[in-house]
Amino acid sequence: MHRAYTQYQTLKLATVRIQQQYRAYQETKRIRGVYLEQRHSALVLQAAYRGMTMRRTLKKQHKAAIIIQSNYRRHRQQCSYRQMQWAARVIQARLGANQLSKSAVQQYCHVKNATVCIQKAFRKMKAVRCQKRHQAAVVLQRNFKMQRERRRYLALKAATVLLQRRYRSLVLARRQVQEYGSVRAAIVCLQSFCRGFKVRKEVKCMHAAARVIQASFRMHRARVTYQRLRYATVIIQRYYRTYVIVKRQQNSEMQKAATGVQDFDSDMKIEQEVAAMHIAATRIQSFYRMHVQHKRYRQMRWAVGTIQSAYRAAVVRRKTKKAHLAMVLSVSMFADCKNAVHLEATALQGLCSTEQCQKYKEAAVLIQRHYRSYLTMKRQRVDYLQTRRKIIIAQAAVRGFIERQRFCRMKRSIVKIQAFVRGCKARQLAIEMMAARDQRAVIPAWLHRSRTVKDDRAIEKAAHVIQRYKKAKQQRIWFLRMKASTVLIQRKWKATRAAKMARQKFLATKIAVQVIQSAYRRHCAKKLFQMTLVQRRQRLLLCFAAAVYHHLAAIRIQRAYRKHLHLRRVNLELSSVLYIQQWYRARKQRMRYLQYREKIIKIQRMARRWLKNRKKSTDVVQEHINPKTPSNGIIKFQALWRGYSWRKKTDTVETKALRDSLIIANKESKEEKKLCNRTALAIDRLLKYKHFSYILAALKELEVVTRLSPVCCENISQTEAVCTIFTLIRSCNRSVPCMDVITYSVQVLLNLSKYERTTEAVYAVEKSVETLLDLLQMYREKAGGKISEKGGSIFTKTCCLLALISKDSRRASEIRNNFRAVARLQTLFKLTVRKYQMDAQRLRAKDNSYAYKNGHCSIPVTPVRTKMVSRQRPAWILRKDNIQEIVNPLQAIEMVLDTLGISCS
Repeated sequence: MHRAYTQYQTLKLATVRIQQQYRAYQETKRIRGVYLEQRHSALVLQAAYRGMTMRRTLKKQHKAAIIIQSNYRRHRQQCSYRQMQWAARVIQARLGANQLSKSAVQQYCHVKNATVCIQKAFRKMKAVRCQKRHQAAVVLQRNFKMQRERRRYLALKAATVLLQRRYRSLVLARRQVQEYGSVRAAIVCLQSFCRGFKVRKEVKCMHAAARVIQASFRMHRARVTYQRLRYATVIIQRYYRTYVIVKRQQNSEMQKAATGVQDFDSDMKIEQEVAAMHIAATRIQSFYRMHVQHKRYRQMRWAVGTIQSAYRAAVVRRKTKKAHLAMVLSVSMFADCKNAVHLEATALQGLCSTEQCQKYKEAAVLIQRHYRSYLTMKRQRVDYLQTRRKIIIAQAAVRGFIERQRFCRMKRSIVKIQAFVRGCKARQLAIEMMAARDQRAVIPAWLHRSRTVKDDRAIEKAAHVIQRYKKAKQQRIWFLRMKASTVLIQRKWKATRAAKMARQKFLATKIAVQVIQSAYRRHCAKKLFQMTLVQRRQRLLLCFAAAVYHHLAAIRIQRAYRKHLHLRRVNLELSSVLYIQQWYRARKQRMRYLQYREKIIKIQRMARRWLKNRKKSTDVVQEHINPKTPSNGIIKFQALWRGYSWRKKTDTVETKALRDSLIIANKESKEEKKLCNRTALAIDRLLKYKHFSYILAALKELEVVTRLSPVCCENISQTEAVCTIFTLIRSCNRSVPCMDVITYSVQVLLNLSKYERTTEAVYAVEKSVETLLDLLQMYREKAGGKISEKGGSIFTKTCCLLALISKDSRRASEIRNNFRAVARLQTLFKLTVRKYQMDAQRLRAKDNSYAYKNGHCSIPVTPVRTKMVSRQRPAWILRKDNIQEIVNPLQAIEMVLDTLGISCS
């Protein structure tokens, strides 16, 4: 029981630790998510604040630039004025000097003629000499250039050979890198397979160990039950036998006494035998339990080591799938172990009493405490020994390397000293031999020998000093390294202790946070209950306020409806008056036109009759004067003369400038300025770049090519440029740069819609009609006036685009079926009409006041509703009835409604 309980406690401790690690991981993950959200919000706030500060600085810079520009322009005007003043003074001085120089020039001309004659003869002679020198110089230059080109060719050849070698080495290196990558991938695959096989094998061993533990526990439980049953049977048999003996010998007291003595003796013997059997069984059980516990401890130790290695691998490789699989396996294994421990604990609790369990529990806790302290001490000792062994190995390697280097240096220095000493001795011996030959040189030789001995001793002493300093330096380096390693170990230990303290503080903080959270939740629940009471009261007040509000709204609706009826009657009367005025003015204009037409026809007939008579008389005169000459030459001459005279009359400065610009443009025309190449370049910029300047330049190019070439329109419709233009329109706002982009975008779409083959490409874009309606809604206040600025307003251009798209009956029916689009168009028409009427009333009031002052009256012009969609054609179709653009917003929105067949009411 104690063994099972200790096993249960160890498993429980391991499970609690794993759960703590997993909960800590979940908590860190949650805190990380909160941190990322706060970081994102902080970045958004920082971006907004930086944008605000940047706009302020830009505003200040613009003001400073305006001041600098004004000062610079003033300075430039002053400089130009000073230059003009200086030029006037110089001209005045030169004019006086010019008058004086004329007299000197005449004298100078006489002298110059004589000098020129002399110089001519001298230059002729000099030219002959220069020609000879030139020929010699040509020969020298030819040889020099040949040598220079030879050197350049050799240098290029060497550079080419070097580049080829570098390129071949680069190709070889890339090939080797690819081979290394394939080999590395294969090795990684093999390693993953081996690691998976190893993990599966370890899991299989763990399952086998679990089965052995379960079998041992079942055997122990069966043996305990058998021993209890056997002991109970022996006691029952003993009592039954005594009872039978007592019943047989009831009649005799002696028999009773003997029976009592015998019973006492047998009881003592039985108790002794049972005690001996119990002691033997206890020893056997203790040895067996020791064996099983030792075996289980080794298995658990192996399992814990495996789990720790798997957990460390998971910490190192969090982002890999293998760590997740190892974690799942370890959790499942511990869940199985936990279930087995629970079963074993329930069985033991059923067998043991409460007091024995309490005693066993206290003993187990004491043993576990000592055992855990022993394991902690042992683990720290093992870690310390491993760290110490690694440090000693590293230090031994470093010291060995330093000693080997020192030994090599000492060996080289000793060899050099020995060679030097041997050379000195050889030279000394040679000198002595020479001195022996010459008896006169004995004393100088002895002096020289003593001097060499002193020099050798000085050299040896210097070598000893150098070696001593070298050893001291090496010992100093070794001491500094030992000090650094010791400081590193101390820092690591302090960091470990600090981490433990931080963990304890974190747990204390966590408990405090949980207490605060529970208190806060109670406070929130109480506050929520109070808020519900307040909300009930507010709901009653809101119901009463809603009833009052609906009553007042009904009154306002009735007033607005009555006002609408009155305005409708006034508008009907006004429209009838305007229609009568329109019919009357049109009738009057038609009569005036017919009168002018009849007069022009009469004049043309008279002019043609006069020209015909003049031609006849001219032909008759020519036939009488020269009947044989053909009239073709005269006619050609007349035509040439008429062309020349017409060009002479109409050849103004503007026509000359236009002709010169056309000539220059034809000369400077290049391949990239063709419309097809400009189209391809503009589409590429529009699809790739995102900067405003590139997009605006690309839209300008597309506007030009779609206005001038139908082939370019078809090429644009086959690409994604139309969809990109709609996306660009939807992403713009009401700023000035965005208005420029929208203007050019709408103009490009308008040019595409004017061409019948590309109109479908504009309409086929998803949500194209909704985008155009959004544009009309956005720029209805900036609809423009009678004069078009920057090629027309966005409102009128968009109206023309919608009208051109709606020319087809199928597309018009699809737009009419969209009730939301029809309602929006009618709303825009009403707003435009109201604005137009307000402008007309303002102009009428101004004209009336002017007429009252001056005494005459004028009738305002009423806009004429005509169907002009069919008259909007591409620019390459030249007809007199073409209209390029509509600048009146009311006329444009009426054209859209007429094309779609929508009523204007």
